[in-house]
Amino acid sequence: MATEIVSIEDLKLRAVMLNRFIFIAQKCLELNNFNAVMEILSALNNSAVHRLRRTWELLPAKSLEAMEDMTKLMDGEGNFAGYRETLKQSQPPILPYLGM
Repeated sequence: MATEIVSIEDLKLRAVMLNRFIFIAQKCLELNNFNAVMEILSALNNSAVHRLRRTWELLPAKSLEAMEDMTKLMDGEGNFAGYRETLKQSQPPILPYLGM
């Protein structure tokens, strides 16, 4: 995903692609696919993507908020405390984050 985003030269098109990946991560979260959410967040937090400041500025506030919420959820702080709590409250089917 990081390669796909960085390879797009047009700024607006890159922002659309970035927004689309955030949307996909949200849908994965709704489907309790926590592994896919973590993989997408890892790609979006890749240093090459994270440094695209002008691209991130073009995203709607709603997408930025969703990205921030998912990042907080999957944060490794406190041995993934927020994620573990969400995992306990989730109803099957669930695909947990396998890297834990």
